[in-house]
Amino acid sequence: MWTIRLALVCSVALLAFAAVVHEKGAVETPRMVDANQTVIDMLQRLMKRGGKGDWEFCSSSSECDNGCCSSEYSNDGKTKCTPGGSNCVSGGGGGGGGGGKGDWEMCSSDSDCSNGCCSNQYSNDGQYKCTPGGSQCGGGGGGGGGGGGDGSVPRNAWPTTFSMKGTPFAPGTGGEADVTWCGEKFDVTDGIVSLPLLTWSKAYGSNDPVTYFNNPGLWQQMVNDICGLEVRVTGPGGTFMAVIGDTNEWYENLDHNLHLAGKVSGMSYTPTSMDQVPGFHITGTFTGKKYSIKGSNYPYKY
Repeated sequence: MWTIRLALVCSVALLAFAAVVHEKGAVETPRMVDANQTVIDMLQRLMKRGGKGDWEFCSSSSECDNGCCSSEYSNDGKTKCTPGGSNCVSGGGGGGGGGGKGDWEMCSSDSDCSNGCCSNQYSNDGQYKCTPGGSQCGGGGGGGGGGGGDGSVPRNAWPTTFSMKGTPFAPGTGGEADVTWCGEKFDVTDGIVSLPLLTWSKAYGSNDPVTYFNNPGLWQQMVNDICGLEVRVTGPGGTFMAVIGDTNEWYENLDHNLHLAGKVSGMSYTPTSMDQVPGFHITGTFTGKKYSIKGSNYPYKY
């Protein structure tokens, strides 16, 4: 990449020299100056490119060889050096990029980090640090296992603590697929819950349930905000931890993945089908933590 850049710089420098020779003695001196200033500006832009390759984390377009730091095509909402991107960040900290902390500095949330990832994934001492290339992002703040990021309820769609009917769901049954609204695969052991999609969608300004197919841009924003939020669920069987991993078509139900539904409802055995789960009522609380569930990396199993 630097070889190509050097060749470009040399070529532009030769053009600058040629422009001077061509314009020498011409009557329109300002035109000569304008032409040379254009060349100088081009040289400056080339030399300012930061050395980061395609899809590396970034906080400013000046860091990227391709000249565009953007979250436009980013599945996790973080800013990366984006080839062909149009929503580029000129300054630092845009679109999920980060604060001013560099690689391996201590952090408490993704927003602290220029690389957009606060994690203890590769940390020898277990402390949360700005982790280049990390996949278990979400921040510290006292959380464990990759949690503890900004888990406040997006757009105030729900109260922090809520009570409603509990229901079960499971992959491959009752019309359910094995891929969630969040775009991740799951099986019956994953500790995930879901809240009504229509309520979430209205909080984001849509009167229709938002999906990848009808509004992919808004869907991606909602996925980034919602999926991975930690919820503490209390029912007849006790209190259990889960994360938002899907949405549902109900109006006022918290859907629980099958094995979790068995636990929360107080069953004495592990259910193998949804019709085995009795009716139950729950109280849920958003804990303030948020996990990355990218790659079906769920923090809780049942």
